[in-house]
Amino acid sequence: EQSQLPFTWVKASGGKIPDHAYYVNGKALGRGDLNDKWFHNMHTKGVHPGYVDEKGLIIEYGTKKILLPEYEVLVIVALEWVHITRTSELSTITPFIVGVEKENRCFLYFARKDNKIGKAGKHLSDFCFVDGYEKHNCEILVYKKKPLEN
Repeated sequence: EQSQLPFTWVKASGGKIPDHAYYVNGKALGRGDLNDKWFHNMHTKGVHPGYVDEKGLIIEYGTKKILLPEYEVLVIVALEWVHITRTSELSTITPFIVGVEKENRCFLYFARKDNKIGKAGKHLSDFCFVDGYEKHNCEILVYKKKPLEN
């Protein structure tokens, strides 16, 4: 389903952002691989969502910000933000899959609230942000609905 939509992931490094990147609150959205190449003691390896700053991709992990020098940037035109109150509502929408936790194979999605970018997953009790607090009432990046034809 995702491969039929007009978006792509563009490889980048060192804070570079490709043309037509998707921005939220002035930050390009991206994803990066938390693996043994960068982090040997991580429990939740896999592809995680984040945003690009001047040095690379910033991913939240617990209460820490992790900088990945190599990453992929989202270049897209067919997504929009939808408000939901709890992660249990993720099954009622079609969220854009940004990553997956390697250990439990659960999908991860972009979440945002109050100018902050975080993550959501059906396996998580709530939306997660880098400040370490789980939040309610966030927006999730989803596929745009096609208008109904008459």
